[in-house]
Amino acid sequence: MKTTETITAIATALGSGGIGIIRISGAHALQAGLSIFTFASTSALSGGAPEPQRLYFGDISFSKDGSSADKGYFVFMKAPNSFTGEDIVEFHCHGGQLLLNKILESLLSDRHEGVDPVRLAEPGEFTKRAFLNGKIDLTEAEAVGELIGATNDSALAMASGRLQGRLAKEIAEIKESLVELVSCVEIELDFVEEEIDGLSDEEILEELGSIERRVEVLTQGYCEASAQMQGVKVVITGRPNTGKSSLLNRLLQEERAIVTPVAGTTRDLIEESVLIKGLPARLMDTAGLRQGDLLKGGSVRIDEVEAIGIERARAQVKDARVVFFVVDGSEPEHIVDIELLESLLADSLDRKTSERKFIIVANKSDKEAAIENKKLLYKQDMPVVVLSAKNGAGIEALEEAFYKVVTGLDYNSEKVAVQGEAFITTVREKDALDKTLLKIRLSKNVVSARVARECLALELRGALDALGLVVGETTSEDILNRIFSSFCIGK
Repeated sequence: MKTTETITAIATALGSGGIGIIRISGAHALQAGLSIFTFASTSALSGGAPEPQRLYFGDISFSKDGSSADKGYFVFMKAPNSFTGEDIVEFHCHGGQLLLNKILESLLSDRHEGVDPVRLAEPGEFTKRAFLNGKIDLTEAEAVGELIGATNDSALAMASGRLQGRLAKEIAEIKESLVELVSCVEIELDFVEEEIDGLSDEEILEELGSIERRVEVLTQGYCEASAQMQGVKVVITGRPNTGKSSLLNRLLQEERAIVTPVAGTTRDLIEESVLIKGLPARLMDTAGLRQGDLLKGGSVRIDEVEAIGIERARAQVKDARVVFFVVDGSEPEHIVDIELLESLLADSLDRKTSERKFIIVANKSDKEAAIENKKLLYKQDMPVVVLSAKNGAGIEALEEAFYKVVTGLDYNSEKVAVQGEAFITTVREKDALDKTLLKIRLSKNVVSARVARECLALELRGALDALGLVVGETTSEDILNRIFSSFCIGK
């Protein structure tokens, strides 16, 4: 990528700290950096210019008269041996936010005679330039943000592996197999009159099957990997006094929510984070939903505060990935529960059913008359877990059910994110591999139907193009902008 624009930004997090870093990247990075830095010892300079990849101590200025504002370090990284592949200058100074902003403003000002202008970097622009200059591929670029945002050991291991290129290596190997197959098919087409012995249908199907299995392994791990990276929003809902807050406390193993026999105790949302079978979950306890809630003339009187809580509860259910719908399992009938559940399902029609999973939690199994009427619950075709939030019986089963609805897999305590494995973690990557699988399966159909090799070559080329989307070989500018806009400005 060639650009005449030089960009700068604060590369460390907002707030005060011992060290702050300001980064400049572009053709005029060195010129801009030298305009506000005075070396403590000019004798250390080689030929009057700073050596690349070496720290220099000196004074940093942001005042108009050039007087020192801070003492710190200056480092120059010459293209292409830098993160972005361009010339980079970094200042390592004290981490006061006001100080950093003043230095940044000085770099962005036009007061330095003979210095080409520098502009503020856009979100993720340093990483975007690294991608466009071939320093990293798109999976590695996304891994930068994932590494920064990792909240648990598994997510950190996966992000680290992606940044080291493990997914890129797997994609490259799959691509190589596809390229070799395409080459064989197209050589056969180009030299049809030469009677060259090409691959048999059986050999092509065998190779396509091998490629298909490798792609399927990546797609099958998506649900767990994305949950590790992004976390799972879990909403606990149901009628009042079914034990929702008790369930929250049991899962957190602490008395976080107030529990009383009084209906409507929980008025507002309570949110806490916890690991459930190794998956990061954001648990949200909500106000109890009453029959006839929010409807004028309803059978139950609801005050204004509780009504707001119920409205918020319904909104959170719409945005949840998993919903724990809690019922009182000691009651003989669950007609009202089913009506509420069906109303929540109707509210959620704007979101794909596959993206939200309900688990029916039949609480209060410690009571004698527990769960005498399971049929009404089971007819919803949802997992039903019988438990007691009071004594903890059945909590393990709920956690395993949660793991399965999120990942699609049975929980195995030995199955954890292995650092050496390749993972896809984004919807973009999953969509690209789904398209790759579709083209591979169409290719198999073409071979099985003994259709002309030209059609096979076309489908194989389509598989290659779809696979290229994963690492960014065939990605549009709009998609790139959307990906990098989620990064912080200094990255």
